[in-house]
Order: sequence, then C-alpha cells, then structure tokens
Amino acid sequence: MKSKQPALILALLAFAALALWAQTTQRTIPSTGGTSPSAVNANPQSRFIRILTPVASQKLATNIVRVSFEVTNPGVSGGMPNFLVQLDGNDPVRTTSTDYTFTGLAPGNHSVTIIMVDANETPIPGARSVVQFNILPPRSTSAPPAARPGGMAYNTDAPIVRMA
Repeated sequence: MKSKQPALILALLAFAALALWAQTTQRTIPSTGGTSPSAVNANPQSRFIRILTPVASQKLATNIVRVSFEVTNPGVSGGMPNFLVQLDGNDPVRTTSTDYTFTGLAPGNHSVTIIMVDANETPIPGARSVVQFNILPPRSTSAPPAARPGGMAYNTDAPIVRMA
C-alpha cells in the first residue's frame, strides 16, 4: 500500500491543478464568437455595471459580437434602468435590455461602452463600463488545387480542351 501513496498524491495534485487551470482559463468558441459561461470579465469595470461579453482583449473569429452586461447595484437607477450601448465612436443605442448584438464589424480593435442613464438620458455617475476586443480577419476560403494521383496539381476551374 505504501508504494501507491506517492502516485495517489501526485494524481490528486495533478487533478487539483487541472481544475484550477480550467476555472481560470478563458476560452473562445470560434463557431459562435462567444465565450464559455465561466469566461467573463472578473471585475466590474464600474461600481454599477459589469460587461460579461465580450471579454476584455478577446479575439473573435466572427464579425458579430453579442454585448452582454449586468447591473451590479440594481438600486442605483431608481427604477427600470436605461442604457446607452456604444460601439467605437458610433452613435449610442438606447435600450432597457442587458444585451445587444452588433453585426458587420470590420477586422481590428473595437471598444464597447455601456452607460446607465436616467429617464432623461442623463448619465448616472460611476455607471459607465468599457471593454476592448478584437475581430480577427476572415480566414481564406480558397482551397489549393486538387492533386492527381501522381502528385500533380491541376486547376479544376479551367475549361476542358480536347485535342483532335
């Protein structure tokens, strides 16, 4: 039994290390451009709003981003909160929802700003959050020429010419 104790201890330490790594790692899911539910911005960017997605410095493989956020102190708005959601320097979108989707984003760095406002669109002091993220350039969809059995490549788009 004593010879198995070091192996058991090592296995338990490895499992604990793996669990800690999995808990703290942010993962990007390329097909949706989103993140796993545990990969959110850990700290509020303001006292009142925390942007959940996109995650700060996240690289997205799509030109669509779903901005999701939460109010960390619901009593601050004094009722139904209103938000201004702004992508880069564009005009802000007014909403009462805590998520908004932007489409058609160009590759490069972007920033999203969430501002909680009152009914008159006056910003509530301290209720502003900003996160920067990156849209990756699209991957090339052109395939290399198909190979013939002898290893020679040929162009499948070329017209067929028959010799007489």
